[in-house]
Amino acid sequence: MRRDLLLSLILVAIVPIRVGASKSATSKNDDDIWCQNPHGKNVEWFIMYKAPKTASTNRSMQRYELRGSEYGYFDSENPADSQAFLDGGNNIYLDRNNSLANTLRRIFRQNSSDNAELVYIVYNDQPPPGMSNSTSNGHTKGVVIFGARTGLWIVHSVPRFPDKLFTGKYSFPNSARENGQTIICTTFNIDKLNTIAAHLRKQNPTMYAASAPAALRSKYKELDLLFNKTFNPEEPFVAIDVLQAINGTAFTAFAKNGRLNKDIYSGVLAPTLETNLFVESWQNGNGGKLFPDLLDKYKVVDVKEIALRVGQKVMRWNSHEDHSKWAIGNETDWVCIGSINRMKSQFKRGGETLCLQHSVVHGLFAKAMVKHASYSIDKIRTCGRVL
Repeated sequence: MRRDLLLSLILVAIVPIRVGASKSATSKNDDDIWCQNPHGKNVEWFIMYKAPKTASTNRSMQRYELRGSEYGYFDSENPADSQAFLDGGNNIYLDRNNSLANTLRRIFRQNSSDNAELVYIVYNDQPPPGMSNSTSNGHTKGVVIFGARTGLWIVHSVPRFPDKLFTGKYSFPNSARENGQTIICTTFNIDKLNTIAAHLRKQNPTMYAASAPAALRSKYKELDLLFNKTFNPEEPFVAIDVLQAINGTAFTAFAKNGRLNKDIYSGVLAPTLETNLFVESWQNGNGGKLFPDLLDKYKVVDVKEIALRVGQKVMRWNSHEDHSKWAIGNETDWVCIGSINRMKSQFKRGGETLCLQHSVVHGLFAKAMVKHASYSIDKIRTCGRVL
């Protein structure tokens, strides 16, 4: 796919921004659902990168021991000259000053009946204990919550999350402490709900908590098909849409069906975005590691060591301890955060990746790359192309 196709998609996606949508307001009305910052203020989007609990064999790499609760945070309101992720308060498990807890408070409140007028969809290929899953379903994790006017879409890498819904208290799984994880939240107008539902249908997600008012199911055909579990395995096996977020930021969304039978990074993202990619994803186990294909026009190379700058600290760990899924362009400022790994076993699994062009966020992830398995990162940057 060529850049002119991508540009045409962007032009189609641009629609007027809803008047009255305040970036600084605190959303209390269930008609207006937003991603929220650590102080409960509305933001167009945010990214969280949780550090792993430091393995004893790797403590020599650390400047201090990591507990698996620390995280870096960045959102649409942060300064353009930011040189590091913001310190997330060092504990993703606490609900105080926690962007994730603020954003998801509606599905953690006491009664599910309080959400009767909301659309909410909670899905995870590794659902909480006691809930069924299937390896034939998509390798995809996320949360969708929409009110009458606006809503949010979270794409993340955290197994068994969210759990303990409608208990009156935020919860983050202790099982996620061991590994690094990424989370992206984006706020959209209600008119993007149908496209988001179409992306979920393409992925075949494991949904374990979901509800939608009858009126919205009638209005949005893709949403109704999704709730009827009428998934979409037909060609094209990849859905690519440019979704304009609430304040105008363009996100390119890629949904892959398992019938594509390809790596989403080398087979879809790199040629569509027309860039070489550095990718961090889970590569442990017997899933089948992938290596750069020198015949590809755009190369995809795996990151093997991370040194994340968070406030005044540098948190460093090995890729084997990182369950996150992110990619950045080499010569471009593309940043992608998703749910699917770069392994052979993922060829036949569905999944989602959200990409945006953002020079500051790109720079933060680029600084976090310390080591690649086969190539010197500095040499690759100097050459300009991965060869």
